[in-house]
Amino acid sequence: MKAQTKQWIEKQFGFQAEIAETIQLDGGLSSDMYEVHFKKRASIVIRQIRNASWLEEEKDILLQEKHQLKQVADSQIPAPRFIAVDPYGENCGIPTLMMTKLPGHIQATIPINQMLEHLANCANMIHQTKINNQQYFYEAYMQIETLEIPQWTRYPAVWKALYDYIQQTDMPAYEVRFIHRDFHLNNMLWDKGTISGVVDWINSCMGPKYIDIAHCRWNLAMTHSVQEADIFLQKYEELQSGGDSYQIYWDIRALFDIDPASISVYDAWHYLSIPPIDKQTLYARMDAYAKSLAEKIGGDIT
Repeated sequence: MKAQTKQWIEKQFGFQAEIAETIQLDGGLSSDMYEVHFKKRASIVIRQIRNASWLEEEKDILLQEKHQLKQVADSQIPAPRFIAVDPYGENCGIPTLMMTKLPGHIQATIPINQMLEHLANCANMIHQTKINNQQYFYEAYMQIETLEIPQWTRYPAVWKALYDYIQQTDMPAYEVRFIHRDFHLNNMLWDKGTISGVVDWINSCMGPKYIDIAHCRWNLAMTHSVQEADIFLQKYEELQSGGDSYQIYWDIRALFDIDPASISVYDAWHYLSIPPIDKQTLYARMDAYAKSLAEKIGGDIT
């Protein structure tokens, strides 16, 4: 962490700001995350955006996270609390957001069925949260027309069926809910067998709740199996009463949002309590998940 960031931190807390230690946290792809320990006050966490192309496209991205953290501050969601922001890096030299530190760790060593139940309950809590002052809304990450069927697949007909489906199918009508937009195991903190914190609210917005479920299902299919992804959906569905219902569209939309043709192993997966995932394992699991979705739409899976 640069000296000017430390000076900015000190200005926020005055006489209580004597820093004892800073620790760079694991897991950030587009951000550097730091845990800051003080001698006379509770620890905090700093996010610094280092992805230049992201900042060029969304220069106000940290203002979005500030807004969302303030929105959930009075809810039951175990999210960090906003402290301060230097949105354009005028003080720190790099866009920086300061928030409270939550208890717990990313690794979840509890039985898988129990873990999936906690995940479903947490997603439902987020989607049931009422947000009164919202200015950010769902948009797909990738334009389908720009994507290609992955060259690495053993089942090009499967991917072609999914590609045709998402091109030819209109987005289903949905009830607008508050969504995390990057809901998966790597953004969950666990303590004593339960979820103690949900982090990374930088893309949260109002939108279709099932895009959260679909993104988490894809992650579970990669880190565990299609079976665990299906169990997670089943557990989430058991908590729903009325409103919009699950549509396969969201699973296929979320799958293409990660740009399958250029997919690579997500480094942060190795922070989970799972066996290491290499490129070939990832490709095999991508194919298995794609086949499971193609079966649901009656696509060609030969």
